[in-house]
Formats: sequence, structure tokens, C-alpha cells
Amino acid sequence: LYFDSIGNNKSLFPKDFYWQNMSLTSLANGLMEAVLERRMEILRPEQEQSKKFINKLEARAFRTINWLENNWNNHDKEHLTMDQIAIACALDYTSFRFTNKWNNGHSKLAKWFSFFLQNDFMQSTAPKIQ
Repeated sequence: LYFDSIGNNKSLFPKDFYWQNMSLTSLANGLMEAVLERRMEILRPEQEQSKKFINKLEARAFRTINWLENNWNNHDKEHLTMDQIAIACALDYTSFRFTNKWNNGHSKLAKWFSFFLQNDFMQSTAPKIQ
């Protein structure tokens, strides 16, 4: 639970959309796992890497991003939900560890993500490149 800007008690998992929210949160987790596995694979010595596996993970990531662009519509700026947080974190990690070119051809998702990144909690937890 959290409180919105005018003090109303809100839930990250709205009762009316609980299972939809959980499914989308799981989808975001899958995106992050694909990008993480890809990262782990490319850190292996080059002669031990599986290019086929890397390509499969990249395809999985882009397939998920395409699905989000075409099907996900919880862009509610007034009510924060867990699927929004999970999707934003997965897209941010995708930009950080894989490619920030995912937003090409995904204008709705990119526009929402750009807005969502302005939240204080996203700013304060952004990865720092050293």
C-alpha cells in the first residue's frame, strides 16, 4: 500500500485487476531475465559463448517489447501499479545492459517510459555507469 499525492490509500495490486497485474509483472520479469541471461552469456570467454543462445535471448526480449507496445495499456499517471514498476525496471535494465534502441518502432511504450522515468523513485535508483 502507498498514499497518493492527496493522501488516498492505494494498492500496487488493484483488486479488480489483480491477476492481469500479476501476469504483466511476470512478463516484465521474463524480459529482465532474458536480458540478464544474455549479459551473463556475453561475459563468458568468446570461445565458450553460444551465439545461437544470445540470438534467442535477444529475440525473446524484442518479442516481449513488441507485445507490450501492442497490448499493454496501463499508462495511468494517477495510480501507480506493480506492473508499471516492473515494466519500467525491465525496460531500464534492457537499456542499461542490452540496447536503448528497443524504443525504435515502440513509440507508445517509449513515450510512457520517458514519462515514468521522471518519478523520484526511478531517478534515485537509476544505475550509475562508472
